[in-house]
Amino acid sequence: MGKTSTFIIVVLILAVGGVVAGVLFLTRPRPEHISHAESGPLVRVITARPKTVNIKVEGFGTARAKTEVTLTAEVSGRIISVSPGLREGMFFKKGDILLKIDPRSYEITVKRIRARLAQQKAEIKRIEQETKNQEANLKLAEEELELALRELNRQKNLKATNVASEIAVETAKLKYLESKSRKQTIENTLLVLEPQKESAKAGLNITQAELEEAELNLSKTVIRAPFDGRTAEKYIEEGQFVTVGTPLARVYDTSAIEVPVQLTLEDLGWLDLESILTMGENKSSTALNKENTANESPPVALAHLSFGENNYTWRGFVSRIGGEIERSTRTISVFAEFPNPQKDAPSGGNIFSLIPGMFVQVEFIGRQFSDVYELPRNALRTGDVVYIAQDGKLRMRPVHVLQRIGDKAYVDDGIQPGEQIIISPLSTVLEGMKVRTSASSSK
Repeated sequence: MGKTSTFIIVVLILAVGGVVAGVLFLTRPRPEHISHAESGPLVRVITARPKTVNIKVEGFGTARAKTEVTLTAEVSGRIISVSPGLREGMFFKKGDILLKIDPRSYEITVKRIRARLAQQKAEIKRIEQETKNQEANLKLAEEELELALRELNRQKNLKATNVASEIAVETAKLKYLESKSRKQTIENTLLVLEPQKESAKAGLNITQAELEEAELNLSKTVIRAPFDGRTAEKYIEEGQFVTVGTPLARVYDTSAIEVPVQLTLEDLGWLDLESILTMGENKSSTALNKENTANESPPVALAHLSFGENNYTWRGFVSRIGGEIERSTRTISVFAEFPNPQKDAPSGGNIFSLIPGMFVQVEFIGRQFSDVYELPRNALRTGDVVYIAQDGKLRMRPVHVLQRIGDKAYVDDGIQPGEQIIISPLSTVLEGMKVRTSASSSK
């Protein structure tokens, strides 16, 4: 076969192949045409529902005992016993004996003064009895003097009639003078007994004061708990000799713990000052220790502590507000008081109690507002604007923010009930752009 024949065959094969390909192309099944309507991004929304809220103000502070004292020795001596309640961290009740100082020398002093006091009382009784005796003698002496005077006058009258002799008159006069002298002696004795009695009484009063002081010193050898409390630090040990003024231990009252929190004046303005201060003055701790119900007002202050996976909360109230503004920070101290922190069991099965030194977050419950919308903080856009999904389109709406706290924002103007607030992040936003929402993304 020549070259010409081979070329013709190749051409024929290609022509047949082209015809077959053309037929297949023309007879191929055509895909169904689907037209896509223009659509926007899918967004998550929440439904705006107004509610009544109490504005909250948050701050941080270090807990401290409302009442803390350092026990000191008021007498000198050797410590003979120390109560287990005086060890660091231990609890005690009011009136418990915490420590004893050797009382023997003070007991001896009391006995000696009591003996001297008994002597002085006996001396006063002797003087009083002698005074009574002298007063009785004085009465007899006065009667005797009166009789002697009568006899002297009688003898003088008889002598005037020459019935009595001069000797009889002199004898009567001598008896009269003796009676008068005796009376004068008794009166002088009574005059001396009176200041003796007053001096003895003064000495008795001094001795009684000394006895009271000695008994007081004796009582000071026993150190008792001034309140229901807990020991923070102990400075002494049994057998140690202490003098007046030696620190023994630092203890605090466990009935109340307070937390000073620095707040700005703006934060302070959210609090119902008149109400919380009235509560602080009345010490309304009983109501605060009750479990909250839907019908009860919330506590004025909450202390929060996160420890590991546990969250603890204590309830309290504002007891007072500081008297001046801190110049460097322009803040003021607000004191939150937490009564009976040991009895007020926090949530989460707390094994701890609110104790001095804990750094806690304090949440103050402020004034109440109605028709407020609580939004996630990320629902607020730059310039206090929210995005609303309305009829499938995005609308930008400026709002008034009442407060931002934590991950929440509270809006009191610019939103209508039932509106769909977009909370999804959007990279490109245009007023009126189309958006899609799903029912599952609405709250």
